[in-house]
Amino acid sequence: MYKRENKSKKKEEKINISMNFKDYFQDNNELKPGDVCKNINPDCKHFGSEGIVVKVYDINQKNEEGNRIGKAVEYKVSNDGINFKKGDTLTKTLDQLKKT
Repeated sequence: MYKRENKSKKKEEKINISMNFKDYFQDNNELKPGDVCKNINPDCKHFGSEGIVVKVYDINQKNEEGNRIGKAVEYKVSNDGINFKKGDTLTKTLDQLKKT
């Protein structure tokens, strides 16, 4: 919580800032078709690839607790690199990509 002074009334307002990190992250990084994305996983051979999202879908595998693993994103590459070139279509898990 932080305080902001209301100059017109010369009093302090208390502003409660509470947002679930997961909600913030999803709202600001959830990819959808047409978005521009970049691979931010330095351990991936396609690190640094950028492109336009074509498709986002649920991965049909489940972890040990029975929960779905997550989402996959298919994107058409718009730049060139050692292991990718413009026009390639790559598929990555959502956690490897950042909306740009």
